[in-house]
Amino acid sequence: MTHASLLARLTADADPMVWGEFLDRYGELIQSFARRQNLQAADRDDVVQDVLVALTQNMPRFTYDQSRGKFRSYLKTITLRAIFKKSLLSRICGRVPVRVAAQEHDRWRFRPLSTPDSRRLF
Repeated sequence: MTHASLLARLTADADPMVWGEFLDRYGELIQSFARRQNLQAADRDDVVQDVLVALTQNMPRFTYDQSRGKFRSYLKTITLRAIFKKSLLSRICGRVPVRVAAQEHDRWRFRPLSTPDSRRLF
């Protein structure tokens, strides 16, 4: 069950002690969301950090309303977005699994114009 008082303290104050309490309470939950997406331990730690950064930016405007759903669901959404963003950035920066990289390399590799199936451009 969500402690509404903890969330209220997070929205009202940026006290590191309150964030420590939040991490003690929800850190393992964030880790488990990331673990279910088959992330390695270091990547899971990065995701936890990314989620905390996102929360620190959003909490001053956040209002907890039980009728709109569970806080866990909100936290899961933020976590999955952080995982997606990390995955997307990794692909853009070239950190993709070897299997995928090899497939993409074959598909997009340079083919010289001297091949029989090429067309002259000029």
